[in-house]
Amino acid sequence: MENYFNFTKDSDEWADNKTQLQFTQVGLVPESECYDICSNAWVNYINNSLRDLIIHMREYTNI
Repeated sequence: MENYFNFTKDSDEWADNKTQLQFTQVGLVPESECYDICSNAWVNYINNSLRDLIIHMREYTNI
């Protein structure tokens, strides 16, 4: 995604920066009975539905 800050003088300072988000479901641990299913569901939701929503502003109703 491209970005534009109209409040900076030097656009080179942020031109190659990357943003990383990390999501954690507190309490979901490998010992949980639903760990595999819930973990895979979160990965799918974040990597597909949420990513599409952010990039394309496309809303998903399959939650």
